[in-house]
Amino acid sequence: MWIRTWQGVESDTQVAQCVEEGGRAKLLSESTPPNCISPTAVVSPSNITETAGSDVTLTCTATGAPTPKLVWNTSTLFTSYEEDGSELQSRLILSNLSLFDNGREVTCSVENTAGQTEASALLNILFPATILQLMDPILDHHWCIPFSVMGNPKPQLEWLYNGYPLFEHDYIWTQITESTNIEYHGCLQLQNPTHINNGLYTLLAKNALGQEEKSVSAMFMDAPVVQHIKRHNIVLKRELGEGAFGKVFLAECYNLTPDQEKILVAVKTLKEANENGRTDFQREAELLTNLQHEHIVTFYGVCVEADPLIMVIECITQGRVLQRPRPCPKEVYDLMLGCWQREPHMRLNIKEIYAILQNLARASPVYLDILG
Repeated sequence: MWIRTWQGVESDTQVAQCVEEGGRAKLLSESTPPNCISPTAVVSPSNITETAGSDVTLTCTATGAPTPKLVWNTSTLFTSYEEDGSELQSRLILSNLSLFDNGREVTCSVENTAGQTEASALLNILFPATILQLMDPILDHHWCIPFSVMGNPKPQLEWLYNGYPLFEHDYIWTQITESTNIEYHGCLQLQNPTHINNGLYTLLAKNALGQEEKSVSAMFMDAPVVQHIKRHNIVLKRELGEGAFGKVFLAECYNLTPDQEKILVAVKTLKEANENGRTDFQREAELLTNLQHEHIVTFYGVCVEADPLIMVIECITQGRVLQRPRPCPKEVYDLMLGCWQREPHMRLNIKEIYAILQNLARASPVYLDILG
């Protein structure tokens, strides 16, 4: 032990010499004591890729003089094992490989009075994809549907929404927050979901050895209650114009407010009442129901008793101009007015709006919250 320590730590600074036969001196650091050979170790195979539950035998072969002692480091193994061998060779028999040993190194240490060394084998244990948990949504900055999965190879994750593939984008995405050799923890992140996002979310985890799925119901927001107006309470007066989805009329609406028998309203009709059109109509009505504000024209409700479908909206008869709210920068207010000019040819076009928004975004941080 003294020779090994001296050679390994201080050999570069020592000047001790050995006198060989014939009287020639030789540095001790360059000398090999008789019958004293540093040990070597080889573990075979050095890389093991097997499925969980399999059996594997590792062999550690050593050399050195005096005969070295071989020791397997098995203190952290979950897998059952047995040891068998001779002086210079030892076998480690692993039975029913545990998936919890994936990524672990199994080490064989070899030591004699001339030194110490070690060799190891890396375990790559394959097992099917499994979903450990899929939890109810929680609100933490963004809405999050927490999940934990495990598998080797690493599971591929897919989501279904109400039974249909969910395509991820800037507002809905999968984020892995923590991982180990076998487990992956994360969230399906949803930014500002509404009642439209309520439904059944299904997580599919799969790899080459298998797959699993679990589902959870999500309720982010109660659906708004859209007021329904009887058709006989709506009397059309004259056409005001026509948009992409249908015509807009000036109308009188009866029994709409408790303090007035009738009021003037704008009536927006749906030109094509196909399935997609009805869905968009319903979503717009729900959105407008939530947008009740003193600076926004009032949305009163819908009439869906028969075609055409109708939306009933406050009518601005005197050309009311919205006063600029105090927190609203003048540049943003002017942009809004440019979009709402009474005459179509006076309104800003898309290119002009885009250029103004680009300039506002570059100008000052004060606009960032307003522009999203």
